[in-house]
Amino acid sequence: LTPRSNPQGIKYLEAAVKAGSDEADQAVQVVITEDTKKYLKNFEDKVSQLEKFTLDSIKDYSNHAVKLKDDLKTLDNVLTAEKSAHEEATNKHQNKTNNLREKNKTNHEKQ
Repeated sequence: LTPRSNPQGIKYLEAAVKAGSDEADQAVQVVITEDTKKYLKNFEDKVSQLEKFTLDSIKDYSNHAVKLKDDLKTLDNVLTAEKSAHEEATNKHQNKTNNLREKNKTNHEKQ
């Protein structure tokens, strides 16, 4: 059989090839659509994770800032208390020293 002897067969084959090609195109479109949906879902998940990480980081930074502020207040209080204790001890020492000098002076005068 040559193509000229059976024109209906040729048309049938052409129609079958075209139908197969259309089905193949449709199958490719389905795969592309599904892949695109998966990609978009994955992208949306990554964006959500990044958003959560960013919000958690901001909250964590805020918590650290509050803690740092509290730590600085505590440190200031400790240093102020140390300074006061040092000044008090210095004053006591100076008073004791002055009293001893005075006693020593008095004792020398008595002699």
